[in-house]
Amino acid sequence: MNKNLRKWLPSTISLATLLVLSPVAAEESNREQARVNFEKADVNKDMKLDRTEFKAFIDLNAQLGLGRASQIRRFGAYDKAFAKIDADGDGFVTKEEIAKARN
Repeated sequence: MNKNLRKWLPSTISLATLLVLSPVAAEESNREQARVNFEKADVNKDMKLDRTEFKAFIDLNAQLGLGRASQIRRFGAYDKAFAKIDADGDGFVTKEEIAKARN
């Protein structure tokens, strides 16, 4: 291996690794922040969000640019989003329902 190649190859590999792993790390960070926001919005700590708590959850996520929250807030589509995520129709949104809707 020539001398110049040895100089830039490690930094190129490191950069390539960073470019591949950055989106993965960012996605995990976003999911963690969404979990924190869920807990903040869940005022009564029953591990599910009613419509008022869901609106607060969306607003917290929108402030940070997470997922589609900014669009939901911008268009005032809280009820439509809630209905779509509330898979069992019980009037509450759980972490599990949010995770399924994300996929």
